[in-house]
Amino acid sequence: MEVTSVSLEEEEKYEDELLEISKINKSVIMALVASYVGQKISPTKIQNAQVNVMDEFSVESAIENIKKKTDCRKLMLLLNSPGGSIASSYKIARALRISFEDITVYIPHVAASGGTLIALIGNVIVMGMMSQLSPLDPILDEIGGRPVSAKLIVDANSTLTSFFETTPLEDAPYTAKILADKYDPVQIQEAEAIMDLMERYVCEVLEKSNYTDSDVQRIAHQLVRGFSIHEEVINELAGKKLGLKIKSSEEFPREWAILRKWLGTLLMESSGTHLVRYYIHPTLIKNISAESQPPTAGVEDLHAMSKIMS
Repeated sequence: MEVTSVSLEEEEKYEDELLEISKINKSVIMALVASYVGQKISPTKIQNAQVNVMDEFSVESAIENIKKKTDCRKLMLLLNSPGGSIASSYKIARALRISFEDITVYIPHVAASGGTLIALIGNVIVMGMMSQLSPLDPILDEIGGRPVSAKLIVDANSTLTSFFETTPLEDAPYTAKILADKYDPVQIQEAEAIMDLMERYVCEVLEKSNYTDSDVQRIAHQLVRGFSIHEEVINELAGKKLGLKIKSSEEFPREWAILRKWLGTLLMESSGTHLVRYYIHPTLIKNISAESQPPTAGVEDLHAMSKIMS
């Protein structure tokens, strides 16, 4: 029996166009996409895709399979992700960056948080009118399990420290005393440490993406420490002002149109993990003539394999 996911049936409509883009650009085409439809794992619970260890395995499997099929080290990456684990986002970004020499990242909608870290692997980042990156200040599980930005913890502590430098404790308002008592020095140190770690990760990714030394330090510092809140939208214009290697989708009309349609298909598949897909045109397959090669496509997500034989 052969079982094919609905998403993959829809993808077949675009397979010829994706393979043609692979041929024209002499590039592997890969999607790393978090669907907007979560996977129901119990009657009352739905799991939505977040970057995690399962995605590490999927991306690694895709890279290994691609290397077996082709010597091409040029990648067009369709990326849509809300982020997730810092460690997993960094490991995926690093794995892709060291596996391909020339990477163009297409972001039709959202690559936020850890997704932004992955986006930084691009020698070029292509964005349009709805495209979004985000600051890279890490999020910690604090205060009753409520997610809190590490930067906000550090900034709030700094504000209170400055306040008490000029105001004696006995003259401080009751609310300021209560807030001061709530801060744990270990918690503050943890927030500082994780921000330093994120800054180092960002620097490493930018260095491998051929940014200049001065730009690496400046951009990393701004992404981790330079924005007011984690939810701030970094659009095409803001990204360019930051110094990122961003180009407008208008410069890549054909590629943008088909990749955006492909994304629309992937966004409708129910999945609790990122979907990992790739296409390689037969002319890029190594050691075998193009005439004898069928179109090459792959699926590496853990939720739904394209073909399950039993």
